[in-house]
Amino acid sequence: MTKIFLHSILSLVFLLSGCVNLKLDERLMVDEGDWYTEGGNDTHHHHVSTTVDPPLVEKWRYDVGAGVGLAGALVIDGVILVGTRKGHILALDLQTGKKLGRARFEAPIEGGMTYNNSLLYLPFIDKKRTIVAYNIYDGDHVWRVKGAPVESTILAGDSVVVVVDSDALVRGIDARSGEVLWEQQMDEKTGIVASPVSVDGDLIVATEEGVVHKLEAATGAKHWSQALPEPVYSTPSVNGDNIFIPTTRGRFYSLSSRTGEIKWVYTLPDSTVRFAAPGYDTENNQVVLAGSDGHLRALDPASGDEGWVTKLDGAIITAPLFTNNTIYVGSLRGMLYALDRTTGEKLWEHKVTGRIKSAIVAHDEKLVVMAETQQLFVFETEAREEDVSP
Repeated sequence: MTKIFLHSILSLVFLLSGCVNLKLDERLMVDEGDWYTEGGNDTHHHHVSTTVDPPLVEKWRYDVGAGVGLAGALVIDGVILVGTRKGHILALDLQTGKKLGRARFEAPIEGGMTYNNSLLYLPFIDKKRTIVAYNIYDGDHVWRVKGAPVESTILAGDSVVVVVDSDALVRGIDARSGEVLWEQQMDEKTGIVASPVSVDGDLIVATEEGVVHKLEAATGAKHWSQALPEPVYSTPSVNGDNIFIPTTRGRFYSLSSRTGEIKWVYTLPDSTVRFAAPGYDTENNQVVLAGSDGHLRALDPASGDEGWVTKLDGAIITAPLFTNNTIYVGSLRGMLYALDRTTGEKLWEHKVTGRIKSAIVAHDEKLVVMAETQQLFVFETEAREEDVSP
């Protein structure tokens, strides 16, 4: 995403709810390292170029007042934005934990928020306003689209916003006007909860029934479809010609982006294992996936051959996060883990106050973790004795 200046992003948050009680005079700059959508970018690699090496210490925590969906928080230029299942948006200062304000909505937010080109796109589980777009410069309600509930993250391009809903309807919406440009009904007997993923100007959509489609983002024209025998509930990831598809029955697929052909299948003996959204490690050229069996696995993206496997405590339902040197992942037993990116060796662990069910985010040498007790934690590297000035 190109660098642009955002005028008072936090003023936006309160204009959204019809009351303004916060303004920032300073402009905020959004950079490539900012986490502006689920997975950090539209390919969902879950990688960020910042160093957060263990051991970590808790810098601060904040009670956000309600649960948060799988996509987790956004972090833009030192500002954390969190949408909750109570329909609230909180703005917190990354460095201090200071509450910069709160906006209240009537409908819960289950999917992930996305920012692009001055607009913040919000998905609601509410047929009166399924998707809303707000101008972050003046807080105007730019447009609203009604429809079935949206539980996934919005894919927001410069011209077209793509939305998938619980009725398996895929819509391309004009990013500025809110006009519905095209619609594709994938299957009337299923829904879509996995977020759409961008690939070379097209998009990948996977239904709950396990049918994967490649559509043209500008028109909705279908390039190909591939039916898998297992359901898909977690968001895929894309790298080059590889589309990595997690399923609920112990199978993980790589499909060709060009043809939809199955390249390889990674199969576990235990068909009850449900895979979470994968992450892609570009430096070590490995796709890393976690599962409900508590294992983190590294696979060769070309062959699907298994590399390292690390057993952790508790089921894992969110994607691993790659920082410069370390992989971070959280479990439903409330355990936060740091692993070596190359070997998968467990380097550090920490118990938080509840289950970790939302994506972990890193920014500016800080780790942002949501726990089910409604707590948002921010961690940083523990200062070594030689680093502490007398």
